[in-house]
Amino acid sequence: MDRTAVLLAAGCGRKFWPYNEVRNKCAFPIFNKPVIRRLAEQLLEVGFKRLAVVVGFEEGSVRAALRSLDQTKITFVRQPTNSPGTTPAILSAIDTCSLESSDPFLVVYGDTVLSTSDIKTTWEQFRSTGAAAGALCAPLGDERTQDWITGSKGEVNQSGGQSLRDIAGHGRGGSHRLTGLYVLSAAAIPYLRAQTSCMIHVPVGGMPPSEPDIADSIANIIDDGLDVIMIETTGYFVDLDKPWHILEASEMVVREQAELLTLSGSV
Repeated sequence: MDRTAVLLAAGCGRKFWPYNEVRNKCAFPIFNKPVIRRLAEQLLEVGFKRLAVVVGFEEGSVRAALRSLDQTKITFVRQPTNSPGTTPAILSAIDTCSLESSDPFLVVYGDTVLSTSDIKTTWEQFRSTGAAAGALCAPLGDERTQDWITGSKGEVNQSGGQSLRDIAGHGRGGSHRLTGLYVLSAAAIPYLRAQTSCMIHVPVGGMPPSEPDIADSIANIIDDGLDVIMIETTGYFVDLDKPWHILEASEMVVREQAELLTLSGSV
């Protein structure tokens, strides 16, 4: 089977207001290129042959962002409006593209800006293990754990990879943020199908969003004793969650491009 990646681009992006009034935030340009277009090009560059793009809110803006790519490699999957959340979005792609097999596939949030090298490393490290799932995680640094879905390092697994010990939504622990980039094996799919209607891995008194979240499915896999490999970012990562993240993402990409120009000029 061709190597497949699922890009999630169906959400309304309400916290991205007012920019979500005219387009899906995944189609917002960073360094003059829509985020979803950038991700698609990165995935194709590292060897993915099929992209399943889950669309919904402002679907046209996402399709427009990808219009000049090879359309034979892209399948658009429309997420049902009565089934919000990242887990139903992934299941829509699984069912439409017949991904429920022994071959793993990659999932990435369509509003993330990250380095190509981290995408490649996540896939390659996962493929060298027998883990049920893998997650790219970024060190929290100075950011507050309660602002993000976080995880903690576990033990080194039998294949030499770093395991993810736990996941919590807006909790008070954890050393890393989940970036929204995952690799799922066939063993992970039953956990998606059994996902509850809201995230249950939250601190006491926490108010989770009332929709199924892939992070909670991954947490349930960990709870059942299956291995989830944790891959740590070495490059940049920005989640376009709020309007001010536009500036952060732009700075990262401009810096990367400037470094490439410097290297090119030194040859």
